[in-house]
Amino acid sequence: MVQSLNIGSGSSDSRVGFVQFDSEARLGFNIDTYSTKSQVINAIRSLSYSGGGTNIAKGMEFAIRNVFETHSRNVLKIMVVVTDGQDPSNVAVVQNLADEENIVVYAIGVTDGIDMAELVNATGDKSRVFTAKDFGDLADTMRTVCYEIAGPTQQPGFVGKSCGCDDNKQLGRHKYWLDVVYAVDTTDAVSKEDFTSIQIFTNLTDVFHGHDYATYIRKNLQQMHGSNAAVQDAMNAAKDMFEEEARAKRRKNVKKVVVLFTTKDVECEKRKMIKSKIDDESSLCQVIVKMKGDGVTFVVVAVKEAGTNDYPVIDIASSCNIIRNSENLNIDILRSLCRANCFCTQDFVQFDRHGDECEKYAECYRTNLMPLPKESAVYACEDVNGVIPYVYSQEKDDFIKELHLKAKFFPYWIGNECYDGNCYGTTAAPYYETNYQNWCTNKGQPKFGDGNCIYVGQCSGFKSGWFSAECDDIITEKFFTCEVDACSVNNYCPVSN
Repeated sequence: MVQSLNIGSGSSDSRVGFVQFDSEARLGFNIDTYSTKSQVINAIRSLSYSGGGTNIAKGMEFAIRNVFETHSRNVLKIMVVVTDGQDPSNVAVVQNLADEENIVVYAIGVTDGIDMAELVNATGDKSRVFTAKDFGDLADTMRTVCYEIAGPTQQPGFVGKSCGCDDNKQLGRHKYWLDVVYAVDTTDAVSKEDFTSIQIFTNLTDVFHGHDYATYIRKNLQQMHGSNAAVQDAMNAAKDMFEEEARAKRRKNVKKVVVLFTTKDVECEKRKMIKSKIDDESSLCQVIVKMKGDGVTFVVVAVKEAGTNDYPVIDIASSCNIIRNSENLNIDILRSLCRANCFCTQDFVQFDRHGDECEKYAECYRTNLMPLPKESAVYACEDVNGVIPYVYSQEKDDFIKELHLKAKFFPYWIGNECYDGNCYGTTAAPYYETNYQNWCTNKGQPKFGDGNCIYVGQCSGFKSGWFSAECDDIITEKFFTCEVDACSVNNYCPVSN
Protein backbone atom coordinates (compact mmCIF):
# COMPACT_ATOMS: atom_id res chain seq x y z
CA MET A 1 0.00 0.00 0.00
CA VAL A 2 2.81 2.41 0.88
CA GLN A 3 4.32 1.92 -2.61
CA SER A 4 1.21 3.52 -4.16
CA LEU A 5 1.47 6.74 -2.13
CA ASN A 6 3.39 9.94 -2.80
CA ILE A 7 4.92 10.30 0.66
CA GLY A 8 6.46 13.58 1.73
CA SER A 9 6.11 16.64 3.92
CA GLY A 10 4.51 18.89 1.28
CA SER A 11 0.90 20.02 1.37
CA SER A 12 0.01 17.75 -1.57
CA ASP A 13 1.82 14.67 -0.21
CA SER A 14 0.59 11.71 1.84
CA ARG A 15 1.84 10.91 5.33
CA VAL A 16 1.75 7.52 7.06
CA GLY A 17 1.54 6.49 10.70
CA PHE A 18 1.49 2.97 12.13
CA VAL A 19 -0.24 1.56 15.21
CA GLN A 20 0.16 -2.04 16.40
CA PHE A 21 -2.44 -3.73 18.55
CA ASP A 22 -3.11 -7.05 20.20
CA SER A 23 -4.97 -6.90 23.51
CA GLU A 24 -3.27 -3.49 23.93
CA ALA A 25 -2.32 -0.76 21.44
CA ARG A 26 1.04 0.94 20.94
CA LEU A 27 2.63 3.35 18.51
CA GLY A 28 4.79 1.92 15.74
CA PHE A 29 5.66 5.38 14.40
CA ASN A 30 3.81 8.66 14.10
CA ILE A 31 2.42 10.30 11.01
CA ASP A 32 5.18 12.91 10.79
CA THR A 33 8.11 10.68 11.78
CA TYR A 34 9.16 9.82 8.21
CA SER A 35 9.03 11.95 5.08
CA THR A 36 10.04 9.48 2.34
CA LYS A 37 8.56 6.25 1.09
CA SER A 38 11.83 4.40 1.67
CA GLN A 39 11.93 5.45 5.33
CA VAL A 40 8.33 4.34 5.93
CA ILE A 41 8.85 0.93 4.32
CA ASN A 42 12.05 0.29 6.27
CA ALA A 43 10.29 1.30 9.50
CA ILE A 44 7.41 -1.10 8.85
CA ARG A 45 9.82 -3.94 8.07
CA SER A 46 11.66 -3.36 11.34
CA LEU A 47 8.51 -3.76 13.48
CA SER A 48 8.14 -7.10 15.25
CA TYR A 49 5.08 -9.35 15.58
CA SER A 50 3.78 -9.37 19.15
CA GLY A 51 1.06 -12.03 19.16
CA GLY A 52 -1.52 -12.03 21.94
CA GLY A 53 -5.25 -11.30 21.87
CA THR A 54 -7.21 -8.94 19.63
CA ASN A 55 -8.71 -5.60 20.63
CA ILE A 56 -9.64 -3.72 17.47
CA ALA A 57 -11.38 -0.97 19.42
CA LYS A 58 -8.24 -0.14 21.41
CA GLY A 59 -6.15 -0.03 18.25
CA MET A 60 -8.61 2.28 16.48
CA GLU A 61 -9.05 4.60 19.45
CA PHE A 62 -5.29 4.81 19.98
CA ALA A 63 -4.82 5.81 16.32
CA ILE A 64 -7.55 8.45 16.55
CA ARG A 65 -6.30 9.99 19.82
CA ASN A 66 -2.54 9.70 19.31
CA VAL A 67 -2.07 9.98 15.56
CA PHE A 68 -4.92 11.77 13.80
CA GLU A 69 -5.97 14.23 16.52
CA THR A 70 -2.41 15.33 17.32
CA HIS A 71 -1.38 15.84 13.68
CA SER A 72 -4.48 17.29 12.07
CA ARG A 73 -4.51 18.97 8.66
CA ASN A 74 -7.22 19.57 6.09
CA VAL A 75 -6.83 16.41 3.99
CA LEU A 76 -8.61 13.10 3.51
CA LYS A 77 -7.93 10.89 6.54
CA ILE A 78 -7.83 7.13 6.01
CA MET A 79 -7.50 4.37 8.61
CA VAL A 80 -6.89 0.80 7.40
CA VAL A 81 -7.46 -1.84 10.09
CA VAL A 82 -5.81 -5.22 9.44
CA THR A 83 -6.72 -8.12 11.75
CA ASP A 84 -6.93 -11.91 11.84
CA GLY A 85 -8.94 -12.10 15.08
CA GLN A 86 -12.19 -11.15 16.78
CA ASP A 87 -12.84 -8.39 19.30
CA PRO A 88 -15.39 -8.84 22.11
CA SER A 89 -15.63 -5.07 22.71
CA ASN A 90 -18.04 -2.65 21.01
CA VAL A 91 -16.14 -1.40 17.97
CA ALA A 92 -19.16 0.58 16.77
CA VAL A 93 -18.57 3.14 19.52
CA VAL A 94 -15.05 3.82 18.26
CA GLN A 95 -16.32 3.92 14.68
CA ASN A 96 -18.63 6.77 15.69
CA LEU A 97 -15.60 8.57 17.11
CA ALA A 98 -13.82 8.11 13.77
CA ASP A 99 -16.85 9.59 12.00
CA GLU A 100 -16.76 12.64 14.27
CA GLU A 101 -13.11 13.17 13.32
CA ASN A 102 -13.93 12.71 9.59
CA ILE A 103 -11.75 9.58 9.42
CA VAL A 104 -12.75 7.01 6.78
CA VAL A 105 -12.15 3.47 8.06
CA TYR A 106 -11.35 0.45 5.88
CA ALA A 107 -10.88 -3.05 7.28
CA ILE A 108 -9.08 -6.14 5.99
CA GLY A 109 -9.90 -9.43 7.68
CA VAL A 110 -7.23 -12.10 7.23
CA THR A 111 -8.02 -15.86 7.47
CA ASP A 112 -11.39 -17.34 8.41
CA GLY A 113 -11.01 -16.42 12.10
CA ILE A 114 -12.60 -13.00 11.63
CA ASP A 115 -16.13 -11.77 12.36
CA MET A 116 -17.51 -9.98 9.28
CA ALA A 117 -20.29 -8.25 11.24
CA GLU A 118 -17.68 -6.86 13.61
CA LEU A 119 -15.60 -5.45 10.73
CA VAL A 120 -18.71 -3.85 9.23
CA ASN A 121 -19.31 -2.18 12.61
CA ALA A 122 -15.68 -1.02 12.67
CA THR A 123 -15.95 0.65 9.25
CA GLY A 124 -19.60 1.70 9.31
CA ASP A 125 -20.00 0.49 5.72
CA LYS A 126 -19.81 -3.08 4.43
CA SER A 127 -18.38 -1.82 1.11
CA ARG A 128 -15.21 -0.86 3.00
CA VAL A 129 -14.62 -4.38 4.36
CA PHE A 130 -12.21 -6.67 2.49
CA THR A 131 -10.86 -10.15 3.16
CA ALA A 132 -7.65 -12.07 2.48
CA LYS A 133 -7.55 -15.86 2.76
CA ASP A 134 -4.11 -15.70 4.40
CA PHE A 135 -1.23 -13.27 4.93
CA GLY A 136 0.30 -14.34 1.62
CA ASP A 137 -2.82 -12.95 -0.06
CA LEU A 138 -2.66 -9.68 1.89
CA ALA A 139 -0.60 -7.72 -0.68
CA ASP A 140 -3.20 -8.29 -3.43
CA THR A 141 -5.99 -7.28 -1.06
CA MET A 142 -4.08 -4.12 -0.13
CA ARG A 143 -3.86 -3.19 -3.82
CA THR A 144 -7.63 -3.61 -4.11
CA VAL A 145 -8.12 -1.31 -1.12
CA CYS A 146 -5.80 1.30 -2.67
CA TYR A 147 -7.77 1.16 -5.93
CA GLU A 148 -11.00 1.59 -3.98
CA ILE A 149 -9.63 4.60 -2.07
CA ALA A 150 -8.14 6.35 -5.11
CA GLY A 151 -10.93 5.51 -7.56
CA PRO A 152 -10.41 4.08 -11.06
CA THR A 153 -10.04 7.46 -12.78
CA GLN A 154 -7.24 8.85 -10.62
CA GLN A 155 -4.14 7.81 -12.52
CA PRO A 156 -0.68 9.20 -11.72
CA GLY A 157 0.48 11.91 -14.11
CA PHE A 158 3.85 12.18 -15.80
CA VAL A 159 6.52 13.20 -13.30
CA GLY A 160 9.91 12.79 -15.01
CA LYS A 161 11.91 10.91 -17.64
CA SER A 162 12.22 7.22 -16.90
CA CYS A 163 15.54 5.61 -15.99
CA GLY A 164 14.50 2.66 -18.18
CA CYS A 165 13.93 0.24 -15.28
CA ASP A 166 10.17 -0.33 -15.49
CA ASP A 167 9.89 -2.88 -18.32
CA ASN A 168 10.79 -6.39 -17.07
CA LYS A 169 11.43 -7.62 -20.61
CA GLN A 170 14.08 -4.96 -21.20
CA LEU A 171 15.95 -5.46 -17.91
CA GLY A 172 17.88 -8.43 -19.29
CA ARG A 173 18.67 -6.64 -22.56
CA HIS A 174 20.06 -3.37 -21.24
CA LYS A 175 23.77 -2.57 -21.39
CA TYR A 176 24.80 -2.01 -17.77
CA TRP A 177 28.08 -0.30 -16.87
CA LEU A 178 28.71 -0.94 -13.20
CA ASP A 179 31.35 -2.35 -10.86
CA VAL A 180 29.45 -4.94 -8.80
CA VAL A 181 30.71 -6.90 -5.78
CA TYR A 182 28.55 -9.87 -4.75
CA ALA A 183 28.80 -10.92 -1.08
CA VAL A 184 27.03 -14.22 -0.40
CA ASP A 185 26.16 -15.87 2.92
CA THR A 186 27.31 -19.51 2.53
CA THR A 187 26.67 -20.67 6.11
CA ASP A 188 24.27 -23.36 7.30
CA ALA A 189 21.81 -20.58 8.14
CA VAL A 190 20.92 -20.69 4.44
CA SER A 191 18.77 -23.68 3.50
CA LYS A 192 19.86 -25.85 0.56
CA GLU A 193 16.80 -24.73 -1.40
CA ASP A 194 17.56 -21.04 -0.85
CA PHE A 195 21.24 -21.51 -1.66
CA THR A 196 20.30 -23.15 -4.95
CA SER A 197 18.10 -20.16 -5.79
CA ILE A 198 20.95 -17.82 -4.86
CA GLN A 199 23.24 -19.66 -7.28
CA ILE A 200 20.78 -18.84 -10.04
CA PHE A 201 21.65 -15.17 -9.65
CA THR A 202 24.89 -15.95 -11.49
CA ASN A 203 22.79 -15.83 -14.68
CA LEU A 204 22.88 -12.07 -14.17
CA THR A 205 26.58 -12.07 -14.94
CA ASP A 206 25.68 -12.88 -18.56
CA VAL A 207 24.59 -9.26 -18.77
CA PHE A 208 28.04 -8.10 -17.67
CA HIS A 209 30.68 -10.68 -18.55
CA GLY A 210 29.23 -13.36 -20.82
CA HIS A 211 28.35 -17.03 -20.38
CA ASP A 212 31.85 -18.32 -19.56
CA TYR A 213 32.18 -16.08 -16.52
CA ALA A 214 28.72 -17.08 -15.29
CA THR A 215 29.63 -20.76 -15.60
CA TYR A 216 32.82 -20.18 -13.62
CA ILE A 217 30.93 -18.54 -10.74
CA ARG A 218 28.21 -21.17 -10.78
CA LYS A 219 30.82 -23.91 -10.52
CA ASN A 220 32.85 -22.28 -7.75
CA LEU A 221 30.10 -20.74 -5.61
CA GLN A 222 29.67 -23.50 -3.05
CA GLN A 223 27.99 -23.59 0.35
CA MET A 224 30.85 -23.51 2.88
CA HIS A 225 28.65 -24.30 5.94
CA GLY A 226 29.60 -23.07 9.40
CA SER A 227 27.50 -20.77 11.58
CA ASN A 228 29.15 -17.34 11.44
CA ALA A 229 28.37 -15.11 8.47
CA ALA A 230 31.30 -12.68 8.45
CA VAL A 231 29.42 -9.76 6.90
CA GLN A 232 31.96 -7.29 8.24
CA ASP A 233 34.86 -9.08 6.55
CA ALA A 234 32.91 -9.16 3.30
CA MET A 235 32.21 -5.42 3.47
CA ASN A 236 35.86 -4.68 4.24
CA ALA A 237 36.87 -6.72 1.20
CA ALA A 238 34.39 -4.83 -1.00
CA LYS A 239 35.66 -1.49 0.32
CA ASP A 240 39.26 -2.49 -0.42
CA MET A 241 38.35 -3.44 -4.00
CA PHE A 242 36.63 -0.13 -4.68
CA GLU A 243 39.44 1.88 -3.06
CA GLU A 244 42.01 0.08 -5.21
CA GLU A 245 40.00 1.05 -8.32
CA ALA A 246 39.87 4.66 -7.12
CA ARG A 247 43.64 4.78 -6.50
CA ALA A 248 44.26 3.38 -9.96
CA LYS A 249 41.87 5.98 -11.42
CA ARG A 250 40.13 3.32 -13.48
CA ARG A 251 36.54 3.52 -14.74
CA LYS A 252 35.77 6.81 -13.00
CA ASN A 253 32.46 7.05 -14.87
CA VAL A 254 31.20 3.74 -13.41
CA LYS A 255 28.98 3.45 -10.33
CA LYS A 256 29.93 0.95 -7.61
CA VAL A 257 27.41 -1.54 -6.20
CA VAL A 258 27.47 -4.13 -3.41
CA VAL A 259 24.90 -6.94 -3.65
CA LEU A 260 24.72 -8.67 -0.26
CA PHE A 261 22.92 -11.99 0.27
CA THR A 262 22.44 -12.54 4.01
CA THR A 263 20.43 -14.27 6.72
CA LYS A 264 21.95 -11.94 9.31
CA ASP A 265 20.47 -8.67 10.59
CA VAL A 266 22.36 -5.63 9.30
CA GLU A 267 21.16 -2.48 11.06
CA CYS A 268 23.03 0.81 10.98
CA GLU A 269 20.36 3.31 11.95
CA LYS A 270 21.42 6.78 13.03
CA ARG A 271 20.66 6.18 16.69
CA LYS A 272 22.97 3.16 16.64
CA MET A 273 25.65 5.02 14.71
CA ILE A 274 25.76 7.69 17.42
CA LYS A 275 26.85 4.99 19.85
CA SER A 276 29.68 3.89 17.55
CA LYS A 277 33.17 5.28 17.70
CA ILE A 278 33.44 7.65 14.78
CA ASP A 279 37.06 6.72 14.11
CA ASP A 280 36.49 2.96 14.33
CA GLU A 281 37.00 1.97 10.69
CA SER A 282 36.75 -1.72 11.56
CA SER A 283 33.11 -1.61 12.71
CA LEU A 284 30.61 -2.90 10.16
CA CYS A 285 28.45 0.20 10.15
CA GLN A 286 31.41 2.54 9.76
CA VAL A 287 32.61 0.57 6.74
CA ILE A 288 29.15 0.77 5.19
CA VAL A 289 28.84 4.50 5.93
CA LYS A 290 32.28 5.07 4.39
CA MET A 291 31.30 3.26 1.19
CA LYS A 292 27.99 5.11 0.97
CA GLY A 293 29.89 8.37 1.33
CA ASP A 294 31.99 7.29 -1.65
CA GLY A 295 28.83 6.77 -3.71
CA VAL A 296 28.46 2.99 -3.37
CA THR A 297 24.91 1.64 -3.75
CA PHE A 298 23.81 -1.26 -1.54
CA VAL A 299 21.39 -3.95 -2.69
CA VAL A 300 20.50 -6.52 -0.03
CA VAL A 301 18.82 -9.87 -0.66
CA ALA A 302 17.23 -10.93 2.63
CA VAL A 303 17.29 -14.73 2.97
CA LYS A 304 15.19 -16.63 5.52
CA GLU A 305 17.13 -18.49 8.16
CA ALA A 306 16.95 -22.24 7.49
CA GLY A 307 13.97 -23.91 9.15
CA THR A 308 12.19 -20.62 9.92
CA ASN A 309 10.05 -18.00 8.22
CA ASP A 310 12.15 -15.20 9.69
CA TYR A 311 13.81 -12.71 7.38
CA PRO A 312 16.70 -10.58 8.66
CA VAL A 313 16.17 -6.93 9.59
CA ILE A 314 17.96 -4.70 7.08
CA ASP A 315 18.21 -0.92 7.02
CA ILE A 316 21.41 -0.22 5.09
CA ALA A 317 19.68 0.04 1.70
CA SER A 318 16.71 1.90 0.27
CA SER A 319 13.41 0.03 0.51
CA CYS A 320 13.41 -0.77 -3.22
CA ASN A 321 16.90 -2.26 -2.85
CA ILE A 322 15.96 -4.62 0.00
CA ILE A 323 14.81 -7.78 -1.77
CA ARG A 324 13.37 -10.96 -0.34
CA ASN A 325 14.60 -14.16 -1.95
CA SER A 326 11.82 -15.28 -4.31
CA GLU A 327 11.13 -16.56 -7.80
CA ASN A 328 11.47 -12.96 -9.05
CA LEU A 329 14.97 -12.60 -7.59
CA ASN A 330 16.80 -12.01 -10.87
CA ILE A 331 14.33 -9.40 -12.08
CA ASP A 332 14.36 -7.62 -8.72
CA ILE A 333 18.18 -7.48 -8.65
CA LEU A 334 18.36 -6.30 -12.25
CA ARG A 335 15.89 -3.51 -11.49
CA SER A 336 18.03 -2.40 -8.55
CA LEU A 337 21.15 -2.47 -10.73
CA CYS A 338 19.30 -0.49 -13.38
CA ARG A 339 18.40 2.19 -10.81
CA ALA A 340 22.03 2.30 -9.66
CA ASN A 341 23.00 2.81 -13.30
CA CYS A 342 20.84 5.96 -13.42
CA PHE A 343 22.85 8.88 -12.02
CA CYS A 344 24.14 12.39 -12.59
CA THR A 345 27.72 13.42 -13.13
CA GLN A 346 29.48 15.66 -10.64
CA ASP A 347 28.03 19.18 -10.14
CA PHE A 348 24.55 18.08 -11.26
CA VAL A 349 21.62 17.15 -9.00
CA GLN A 350 19.27 14.31 -9.92
CA PHE A 351 15.50 14.84 -9.99
CA ASP A 352 13.78 12.65 -7.40
CA ARG A 353 10.83 12.74 -5.04
CA HIS A 354 11.86 14.12 -1.65
CA GLY A 355 15.35 12.60 -1.74
CA ASP A 356 13.99 9.08 -2.23
CA GLU A 357 16.42 6.93 -4.23
CA CYS A 358 13.53 4.64 -5.18
CA GLU A 359 11.76 7.44 -7.05
CA LYS A 360 14.39 9.12 -9.16
CA TYR A 361 14.28 10.17 -12.78
CA ALA A 362 16.72 10.42 -15.68
CA GLU A 363 17.02 14.21 -15.36
CA CYS A 364 19.95 16.21 -13.95
CA TYR A 365 20.06 19.88 -12.99
CA ARG A 366 22.66 22.55 -12.29
CA THR A 367 21.89 26.11 -11.21
CA ASN A 368 24.07 28.78 -12.78
CA LEU A 369 25.88 31.47 -10.83
CA MET A 370 25.21 34.40 -13.17
CA PRO A 371 21.80 35.79 -14.17
CA LEU A 372 21.34 36.24 -17.93
CA PRO A 373 18.69 37.33 -20.43
CA LYS A 374 16.56 34.39 -21.60
CA GLU A 375 18.24 33.92 -24.99
CA SER A 376 21.72 34.01 -23.45
CA ALA A 377 20.61 31.51 -20.79
CA VAL A 378 19.40 29.17 -23.55
CA TYR A 379 22.82 29.34 -25.27
CA ALA A 380 24.59 28.71 -21.95
CA CYS A 381 22.61 25.50 -21.43
CA GLU A 382 23.26 24.40 -25.01
CA ASP A 383 27.00 24.56 -24.22
CA VAL A 384 26.51 21.62 -21.80
CA ASN A 385 24.10 19.80 -24.16
CA GLY A 386 21.22 20.92 -21.98
CA VAL A 387 18.07 23.02 -21.96
CA ILE A 388 16.31 25.37 -19.58
CA PRO A 389 13.85 22.96 -17.92
CA TYR A 390 10.26 22.86 -19.05
CA VAL A 391 7.99 22.63 -15.97
CA TYR A 392 5.10 20.20 -16.50
CA SER A 393 4.20 19.03 -12.97
CA GLN A 394 3.96 20.24 -9.39
CA GLU A 395 6.78 17.85 -8.44
CA LYS A 396 9.17 19.32 -10.99
CA ASP A 397 8.13 22.88 -10.16
CA ASP A 398 8.82 22.28 -6.45
CA PHE A 399 12.13 20.51 -7.14
CA ILE A 400 13.58 23.31 -9.28
CA LYS A 401 12.27 25.94 -6.88
CA GLU A 402 14.05 24.19 -4.00
CA LEU A 403 17.34 24.24 -5.94
CA HIS A 404 17.06 27.99 -6.48
CA LEU A 405 15.95 28.79 -2.94
CA LYS A 406 18.86 26.79 -1.53
CA ALA A 407 21.32 28.63 -3.79
CA LYS A 408 19.54 31.98 -3.22
CA PHE A 409 19.31 32.43 -7.01
CA PHE A 410 15.93 34.09 -7.47
CA PRO A 411 13.94 34.89 -9.67
CA TYR A 412 14.73 32.41 -12.47
CA TRP A 413 13.72 31.42 -16.00
CA ILE A 414 11.85 28.23 -16.91
CA GLY A 415 11.59 26.71 -20.39
CA ASN A 416 7.84 27.16 -20.88
CA GLU A 417 6.69 29.75 -23.42
CA CYS A 418 3.19 31.05 -24.18
CA TYR A 419 1.75 32.08 -27.56
CA ASP A 420 -1.80 33.32 -28.08
CA GLY A 421 -2.62 32.29 -24.53
CA ASN A 422 -1.41 28.69 -24.98
CA CYS A 423 1.72 27.55 -23.12
CA TYR A 424 4.20 24.95 -24.35
CA GLY A 425 7.72 23.70 -23.91
CA THR A 426 10.40 25.22 -26.12
CA THR A 427 11.47 23.41 -29.28
CA ALA A 428 14.53 22.13 -27.38
CA ALA A 429 12.47 20.70 -24.52
CA PRO A 430 11.31 17.07 -24.78
CA TYR A 431 7.69 17.58 -23.66
CA TYR A 432 5.20 19.90 -25.25
CA GLU A 433 1.74 19.52 -23.73
CA THR A 434 0.67 19.97 -20.13
CA ASN A 435 -2.23 21.33 -18.16
CA TYR A 436 0.06 22.39 -15.33
CA GLN A 437 0.40 26.14 -14.72
CA ASN A 438 1.40 28.14 -11.65
CA TRP A 439 0.76 31.82 -12.35
CA CYS A 440 0.94 34.51 -9.66
CA THR A 441 -2.72 35.41 -10.07
CA ASN A 442 -2.62 37.86 -7.15
CA LYS A 443 -0.15 39.89 -9.26
CA GLY A 444 -2.49 39.86 -12.26
CA GLN A 445 -0.59 37.09 -14.04
CA PRO A 446 -0.51 35.90 -16.71
CA LYS A 447 0.09 39.12 -18.65
CA PHE A 448 0.75 37.78 -22.14
CA GLY A 449 1.24 41.33 -23.37
CA ASP A 450 4.46 41.44 -21.32
CA GLY A 451 6.03 38.69 -23.43
CA ASN A 452 6.00 34.99 -24.34
CA CYS A 453 8.60 33.74 -21.85
CA ILE A 454 8.09 32.82 -18.19
CA TYR A 455 10.12 33.31 -15.05
CA VAL A 456 9.43 32.28 -11.45
CA GLY A 457 9.27 35.10 -8.93
CA GLN A 458 7.75 35.98 -5.56
CA CYS A 459 3.96 36.31 -5.44
CA SER A 460 3.48 37.21 -1.77
CA GLY A 461 5.08 36.10 1.47
CA PHE A 462 6.78 32.75 0.88
CA LYS A 463 4.63 31.89 -2.14
CA SER A 464 6.18 32.03 -5.60
CA GLY A 465 4.77 31.57 -9.09
CA TRP A 466 4.99 32.36 -12.78
CA PHE A 467 5.36 35.77 -14.45
CA SER A 468 5.27 36.70 -18.14
CA ALA A 469 8.35 38.36 -19.67
CA GLU A 470 9.93 39.21 -23.03
CA CYS A 471 12.12 36.46 -24.46
CA ASP A 472 14.52 38.73 -26.36
CA ASP A 473 14.88 41.50 -23.76
CA ILE A 474 18.67 41.90 -23.40
CA ILE A 475 18.28 44.03 -20.27
CA THR A 476 16.11 41.75 -18.11
CA GLU A 477 18.36 39.17 -16.44
CA LYS A 478 17.22 36.19 -14.39
CA PHE A 479 18.97 33.19 -12.88
CA PHE A 480 18.43 29.82 -14.53
CA THR A 481 19.03 26.09 -14.27
CA CYS A 482 20.28 23.79 -17.03
CA GLU A 483 18.73 20.33 -17.46
CA VAL A 484 20.64 17.43 -19.04
CA ASP A 485 19.81 13.75 -19.42
CA ALA A 486 21.06 11.48 -16.64
CA CYS A 487 23.59 8.75 -17.32
CA SER A 488 21.58 5.53 -17.59
CA VAL A 489 21.26 2.21 -19.38
CA ASN A 490 19.86 4.29 -22.26
CA ASN A 491 22.52 7.01 -22.12
CA TYR A 492 26.18 6.04 -21.70
CA CYS A 493 28.36 8.77 -20.19
CA PRO A 494 32.08 8.59 -21.05
CA VAL A 495 34.74 9.60 -18.52
CA SER A 496 35.08 13.06 -20.03
CA ASN A 497 31.51 13.88 -18.96
